[in-house]
Amino acid sequence: MKQNYVKAIFLLGLGLAMACSNDDVEPEKQNALEVSGSISGVVNGKEVNYPEVKVVLYGGSNTVGIVGSDQVHEDTTNQVRVVVPLEPTTGTFDHSDNGFDVNYEVITFNNENGYGFNREKTSQIDVTDYKEIGTKLDTTFYRVKGTFERYGMRNMNSETINIQNGEFDFVYGIWF
Repeated sequence: MKQNYVKAIFLLGLGLAMACSNDDVEPEKQNALEVSGSISGVVNGKEVNYPEVKVVLYGGSNTVGIVGSDQVHEDTTNQVRVVVPLEPTTGTFDHSDNGFDVNYEVITFNNENGYGFNREKTSQIDVTDYKEIGTKLDTTFYRVKGTFERYGMRNMNSETINIQNGEFDFVYGIWF
């Protein structure tokens, strides 16, 4: 009887120790399983950490993107978008590679449309980390990290955009 009591105490203690160690890890993992992100870069010589960020799934093209917006005047918002395929992959790509793009747009007067810098466009996306990070309910979450550059001229004049040292880090979920 005493031996069974000691075994029960040992197993209970072991179970509590394991539960406590899981409690230390679990909240961190749980917080990571949320759609979120950050994007920044040096835009025409000025460092910009985009204060408004959204992660968008483009189902028709099987891509996902992070969109950063910066309201620079009451009626003007600058927006940068980095798009990658839903299929996890790492490496260096440009906008001519299928599923990859870096776009820059100036939106005026709270309009959905603006003007782009797509003439003589060049871009580079270096995806350094792209992996599944877990599942929560019926959603699988992925984390994508990397760097980017973008150059282009405004379509209607010679104004240019030059983004250097861009960085992105975002989490998205796919529902099944």
